[in-house]
Amino acid sequence: MALSKPDKVNLETFPDNFHEILHQYSVQGYRIIALAYRQLDPKLSWHQAQRISRDKMEHSLTLTGLLFMQNKLKQETKPVIGLLNAANIRTVMITGDMMQTAVSVARTCGMISACDDVVIADAHPPDSQGPARIEWIPVENPVQDNIPEGEFQGYQSVDMREHLERTHLAVTGKSWKVITDYFKDLIPRICVKGSVFCRMSPDQKCQLIEKMQEIEYQVGMCGDGANDCEALKAAHAGISLSEAEASVAAPFTSHIPNIECVVTVMREGRCALATSFGCFKYMALYSFIQFISVLILYNYSCNLADMQFLYIDLVITTSIAVLMGYTGAYRHLVAQQPQSSLIELSNLISIVGQVLLVLLFQLSAFFFLQSQNWYPSVMSKGSKEADNVESWETTTIFLISSYQYITVAFCFSQGPPFRKPIYTNLPYLVTLMLLFSFSTFLLLLPQRPILNFFSVMALDEKPFMFRLFLFLFPVVHFILCGIFEYAITDNKITKKLIHKIKPEKLGPLHQKSVLKELELSDWPPVGQVTYSEEEDVLMQNIPALALTSNSIN
Repeated sequence: MALSKPDKVNLETFPDNFHEILHQYSVQGYRIIALAYRQLDPKLSWHQAQRISRDKMEHSLTLTGLLFMQNKLKQETKPVIGLLNAANIRTVMITGDMMQTAVSVARTCGMISACDDVVIADAHPPDSQGPARIEWIPVENPVQDNIPEGEFQGYQSVDMREHLERTHLAVTGKSWKVITDYFKDLIPRICVKGSVFCRMSPDQKCQLIEKMQEIEYQVGMCGDGANDCEALKAAHAGISLSEAEASVAAPFTSHIPNIECVVTVMREGRCALATSFGCFKYMALYSFIQFISVLILYNYSCNLADMQFLYIDLVITTSIAVLMGYTGAYRHLVAQQPQSSLIELSNLISIVGQVLLVLLFQLSAFFFLQSQNWYPSVMSKGSKEADNVESWETTTIFLISSYQYITVAFCFSQGPPFRKPIYTNLPYLVTLMLLFSFSTFLLLLPQRPILNFFSVMALDEKPFMFRLFLFLFPVVHFILCGIFEYAITDNKITKKLIHKIKPEKLGPLHQKSVLKELELSDWPPVGQVTYSEEEDVLMQNIPALALTSNSIN
């Protein structure tokens, strides 16, 4: 049977070097079970033994030895943790293992860098020695302890020097209970600095995630056992590595039993968010383009023909809206975060700027038409007659606007860093090319049956140079739209300018400054004791990911 408490063992069978052996193997990542037995009364039947309580049974045990189990890291774990660290995604271990084992696994998989320090937050409830207190106990660092002082500088890489001053907290479930009861003011700091939470019960796992959410973390949870169900439900995104109990509570279930699915979920989620924003901006521009076209034509008692409306709405807009979302997620997980709000200033600048460009080129094409010597205005401005759908005004606006729907769709289909390049979405790219080719064919090589079908004036009777110059308007519009969207809206200089205008929306930059302030401070007070009267709160809100030890081993 498993040994639950050392005081239940007969001390005569308890070796003097028990704790030394336990510590020696636990820091190497072994899972250790102490084995002990007790001789029962021979007259005791098997059924009687089953009714004896565990507390009465487990005393005066004879220690027989220790069982060492090595649960090696899965091959995929360390690379995935490296990808998450490179993408500025914080990883936290929540496990039921003992402290030394959990810290060893965290160092091995890369959650804690080789040169980072680990401090145990050992909390005690009020007792005869005084009020509730937290002892900050440093954990030995195998790298620094095993390398001679003269050689340590040469051993460091650039990354190690950058992370040399980082400190991670390790907290047990027992200490977490004391902290939540008597040190509520320190919970935000514990959540920010804590990297290993061990001996945690299912309720405590859920409570930890809720506390992280209270300080504006976006929390993902990856687990594979029934004891992870509450935490999987509480997290913003729960990923189950098992198809048993955990899969019922988690919105995502992976058929591959390793944490590679975490990167996949994050890449796909960011891609979906970027695609949703792109579709929103396109549908907004679609409405504005058509509104501007109709507004200009109404001013001259003209309007688009029914077939022109159907072509724009059903052929162009519907095909683009359906196929735009088929672009896959980018293969790399980057540190840059996607936009999180539709009303962010960068989105508004993009939409307003594109609307102004659409208005500029529709009016320019219209004035270019009026400058022609052969131009006869079919309907004078202010006419009270019915709308005229067969006019040069309608023809020009229809042809120019049909290009604009395609242009804004292309500009809003941005690829990296969240989506693959547009050429990977072959149906979408082919559709854009076909729509562009048809509009060009209609303008430069007009055929009378097609012109009549769309109620377009006889373009084949007008000079080719007029049609060629008219074709230059959508070409220049395409170039300016691309420059505006890629070189201005998504430019880092523009984003910094937006941050200066609205400093309260800094987001990740503000988070980094808070984290840097915490790292450079003297907290936690290593080697000292913090009593429950102390009050100090510091919050942090960068993305975090909680992982159970079973999901990485």
